[in-house]
Amino acid sequence: MIDFLELQDMLDRILGTGPAPRHGMFWRGVSRDEFVAKRVYGIQVIVVNDPASSGLVKALRGLAPFGSDLTPRPAGAVMPRMPMRRPPAPEEDIVKIEEWIRGGCPDIVEGKRRRLPLTASTSDQLHVDYWRAVDHFFHPRMADPVTGEHVGRMHAGAFLIWEAAHLLNQPATQWTDFLSQPEVQSSVNYLREQQNRLIGEFYGADSAAFLDSLWKFGGNLLPNDPLSNIRPRHAMNGTLDWFYWIPQLDATVRAGNLTPTDLMLLRGWQVGLVADGLLRTDAERPEGERIPIHDFMAGDPNVKADVIATFTAMDAASLLQKMQDRAHDFFAPQL
Repeated sequence: MIDFLELQDMLDRILGTGPAPRHGMFWRGVSRDEFVAKRVYGIQVIVVNDPASSGLVKALRGLAPFGSDLTPRPAGAVMPRMPMRRPPAPEEDIVKIEEWIRGGCPDIVEGKRRRLPLTASTSDQLHVDYWRAVDHFFHPRMADPVTGEHVGRMHAGAFLIWEAAHLLNQPATQWTDFLSQPEVQSSVNYLREQQNRLIGEFYGADSAAFLDSLWKFGGNLLPNDPLSNIRPRHAMNGTLDWFYWIPQLDATVRAGNLTPTDLMLLRGWQVGLVADGLLRTDAERPEGERIPIHDFMAGDPNVKADVIATFTAMDAASLLQKMQDRAHDFFAPQL
C-alpha cells in the first residue's frame, strides 16, 4: 500500500506538466490530516475508508458531479473529469489511491523505508522531488493565497528594509521595527514552520544530503524534472532571489531557539549561493551579473567539499554575518 508521500508524488505525476490548475496543488504543503479534511469546490476530497464517496476518486474516474466532458455524460455531471484537459489518470494509479483510502489513508506505512537512506543513484531524484514540492508550496504561480501573502511580506519588499538598515547606513531600527510588527512575526513563523516541514519530510536530519541538494540547485546541476510546472530544471530563477530570502533567514536567527533544521537551511543558503556564483556561467548568468565569490575558487577540485565543510562548521551568528557580507559584495557597485 502507498503512503501519504507516495500519494502526493502520484498526484503530481497524474497532473503532469503545464500551468497549475485553479485549485492549485492542494495535496502539497499539508499534513495527512489536513489533506483528508480538505474540501475543494465544496466537495469532500477524501472520505476515509470509503473511496466510492471520495471526491478525489470521483474526479479521476469522471463520476458525477465530474465527467461533464465525457461521452456519454454521467447524470448530474457539472464539472469535467480531472485532471482537466490532460490525459486521464492511469487505472493502476486510481486503484492504488482507492486502496489507500480504503486502508484508512495511512501517513506512513510500517516497514517502508522512505526517502532515506540515500544512494548515489537515488539522491538526485530525491532532490528533484524536494524542489518540486518547494515550488508547489512557495512559488507565486502555485502558492495558495495564505502562503502567497506570507511570502510576499517577507520577500523583495522586506529585503529593501533589510538593505537600508544593513547596507545603506540607515538606522538599524528600521529593520527591528519591521520585525516587531505582529503580521511580520506571523509570516516569519509560518514560513519557518513550512520550510522546516519540507526539509524534514524529504531529508530528515541528513544535513549532508540537504547540502548536496543546495549545491546542485545553486549550480544548476540537477537533472530535468518532467513533472515540473515551472521550468524544466530546478535552479534559482535569478541571482536576486538568493538575496530576497535574506529577510526570512535573518528573522529566523533573531527569533532564537534555532532548530537543527533551521541551521541546515541557513547553511544550505550559503552553499547554494556559492555554487551559483562559482558554477553558473550559462546565458542566465552573464559576466557582470554573477554573484562574486572571493573565498572559494571554482577550479579547485575539492571546492564542493570545502564549501560544505566551511559552512557546516559555522554557527548562526557567523552565518548571519556572512549573509550580510555576501549582500554587500553583490550590491557594492550600486551602493
